[in-house]
Amino acid sequence: MHYKIHGIDIPTELSALPINRANQVVLMELKNIVANYIQPTILDYGCGKLRHSYFLLNQGLSVCGVDSIKQITRIQKINKQKTSLTHLSKRLDNLTIYSVEDFSRKKQFFDIAICTNVLSAIPFDRDIIFIWQIL
Repeated sequence: MHYKIHGIDIPTELSALPINRANQVVLMELKNIVANYIQPTILDYGCGKLRHSYFLLNQGLSVCGVDSIKQITRIQKINKQKTSLTHLSKRLDNLTIYSVEDFSRKKQFFDIAICTNVLSAIPFDRDIIFIWQIL
């Protein structure tokens, strides 16, 4: 499977990286965005393994992660622990996890919405910056 963003083809297998492989360009942009808010509520759509959300969670910010039912319930290694996103959200007060289907029925508003696992799958920083600027 591939994402297509403004004509750039992005293979999804590049988005399955662990937390310690967070893209530094994406993290810097997140830091800049978050700096404009006081305790923002954040939606991470397509949250994957929370690679970039962990940065936000560690700052004490609230994150709502949304992904497929398969992604949020499967046991996987997240931050060096074998767990699922749904189990992890029970241990972290500032993390809420929804399946895409459940989230579509919610009426919630967020200060910031991100889709960083797609962006971070782009192998070149210059392309990430270009796409970020045109979105």
